[in-house]
Amino acid sequence: MPREISHLLRGAVYHPPKANNAEMMDYIIGVLDTVNRDHPNLEILICGDFNQLPEFQLRSYPLNTAS
Repeated sequence: MPREISHLLRGAVYHPPKANNAEMMDYIIGVLDTVNRDHPNLEILICGDFNQLPEFQLRSYPLNTAS
């Protein structure tokens, strides 16, 4: 791994179509906050089936995005 990346976190998300959007987003953001605080040079990859989950909060989360 490049020296500026100390850890790699891979996340798989499944958001059922009728699940609570707010609860799911709160959980994902909470996990991101925790791991970013504990590992500031963390590389994060989140994949999955988001169904109807609005992505705007994830897209506005302060992450660097790959081109």
